[in-house]
Amino acid sequence: MSGIFGLFHPDGRAVDPSLLDAMAATLAHRGPDGLHVWREGAVGLGCAHRITTPEARHERLPLSSRSGVHVLTADLRLDNRPELLDALGLDRHADPPLPDAALLLAAWERWGPACLPRLLGDFAFVLWDGREGRLHGARDAMGIKPLYHAWSDAHGFAFASEVKALRTLPWVGDALDPSGVALHLLVPVVDDPACTIFRDVRALPWGHRLEVDGRGVRTEAWWQPDPTRVHAPASDAEVEEEFRAVFLDAVRVRLRSDAPVAAMLSGGLDSSSIVSAAGWIRREAGVSDPLVTLSGVYDDVAASDEQPYLRAVLEAWPARSELLHADRFSPLADHDEVVALLDRPNPAPNLHLSWGLFPRAQAHGARVLLDGYDGDTVVSHGLGAFAEYARRGRLLRLRRELSAWGARSGRPWKPTLRELLRYQTLGPRLDATGLPTLLRRLRGRTPAAPMPFGRDPDWAPFLTPSFASELDPLRAPSKRPVTSERDHHHRLVTRPLLFRTVEVLDPLAARFGLDLRLPYMDRRMVELCLSLPPEQKVREGWTRSITRRALHGILPAAVETRVGKSDLGPGFFHAFKRFELQRLQTLVADDPGGISRWVRSDWTAHARDAFLQNTSGELEVVRLWRTLTLALWLERL
Repeated sequence: MSGIFGLFHPDGRAVDPSLLDAMAATLAHRGPDGLHVWREGAVGLGCAHRITTPEARHERLPLSSRSGVHVLTADLRLDNRPELLDALGLDRHADPPLPDAALLLAAWERWGPACLPRLLGDFAFVLWDGREGRLHGARDAMGIKPLYHAWSDAHGFAFASEVKALRTLPWVGDALDPSGVALHLLVPVVDDPACTIFRDVRALPWGHRLEVDGRGVRTEAWWQPDPTRVHAPASDAEVEEEFRAVFLDAVRVRLRSDAPVAAMLSGGLDSSSIVSAAGWIRREAGVSDPLVTLSGVYDDVAASDEQPYLRAVLEAWPARSELLHADRFSPLADHDEVVALLDRPNPAPNLHLSWGLFPRAQAHGARVLLDGYDGDTVVSHGLGAFAEYARRGRLLRLRRELSAWGARSGRPWKPTLRELLRYQTLGPRLDATGLPTLLRRLRGRTPAAPMPFGRDPDWAPFLTPSFASELDPLRAPSKRPVTSERDHHHRLVTRPLLFRTVEVLDPLAARFGLDLRLPYMDRRMVELCLSLPPEQKVREGWTRSITRRALHGILPAAVETRVGKSDLGPGFFHAFKRFELQRLQTLVADDPGGISRWVRSDWTAHARDAFLQNTSGELEVVRLWRTLTLALWLERL
């Protein structure tokens, strides 16, 4: 969770040190263990350093090579250190151990950009090559470490771990990017993964690298998940053993810390599997110090509460448990401070959980935070399997799986099939509210509400005519129907939304000195799960079947055999309505932030009234939330 920043003038002008100082000041919270700057002529690199691994105690960044040709600044953790050390002919047992940054620098000097596929772990780095007169940079495969940049023909190139550092520069303006605003409002425009809310600021996408010289900025992908790779295991036992080994190692390498480790624990399959695996690994290693677990509970909203499941995990794997009553405070708590960290309007209705729990991890001395974020996307619920079975004529398998699903959910198989086939047709447009609602529909929990598939193609009732006209050239094209479970899985695991959420969590974690680590987002996990046949993902009515089977004996039985998935929606609706009535009234009456420039006032009034009368759908509520958070953010911009 270190912070990196820098400037480069390809025309040879010297870097102004006061500009670097201003950038550094905005990132000081990311570097309590040292803030250093290297500057030479037209280049300046900086790092606000946070120690989160034992090896990092011997690290000082920016780091110059012995030849002086290369200078590196980085926010990184390398997980395959032994393999890299061996490949580079370096001593595994050196005392003191070689820090990760030095290992990366050695790898770059040996292989150049070809080193990137060799690196396992999370990283964002920028490297100056004095011989070429060029900057190189890269971001890890799943985009866990952030990297933003700005370019001007007149002023050159700037980069930073957080947008706020770039906005200190006089040539980086406050003009908003219409696409960024539209994406925040869940409008179906083309989703450029490099887009941010600010026109002058770009994100380096996950799995990409960049080069900068006098010709400008060039980016290219160095890794993308391969949707054509097929893994055909000889037996269930073989694939279960492989999944278990990869998952346990993904957790193990992320436990590397010389400070206490914290983990989010909801009681769902994703977070429970990580906490259980961490407990098992530490027990096998003879580590007695327990994890710190962080849980949001909902005593007042039973539909969102998972306490029986998280208690089952804590009984199996004791931890220092911190509970936050998430239904008893506003989802907009400390709003101004939160969005100052985010450098964007708050898109996440349940971000207040992180805001309330992260400081508790810090109070325990933790510097590492494990999170099961979107493990179900990485593993896949397997919902594409049903339509695939139908298309391939595997009707007996289809009927058997549907019957098993119906037996577990108490729902007849025919309406289940209709929902799933509709999902396969519309699924490519599915937004963040659609999948949870689909799962509830399939389990018979939401019998009447309309399905919020995708973002509505008719913008007229929502956006102002001028904004709609501005966005019309950016309208996302229709996507072809899903062709297979693997095709469906690949689309979900490469959605920009998946990675944008990580970019929201990172600055909050950094605020409390926490390095965010996501085992399910390990590149090896993504590659393995995407390659599996559909029958490994959904079987006998169980979604994420491979996770349940592979972690049998590690997961508590109550979690392994739970049918449902957590639904924080009711908890959010409860708290939003209970604590934010005044802001909702102000949104309609006062036009805060000039929000009527973007969103129609009559729609806002209608959406507010429908929400208060309990007649709105989920998409409408989330869009109302995002309209409000955009308005509040615009007020303080």
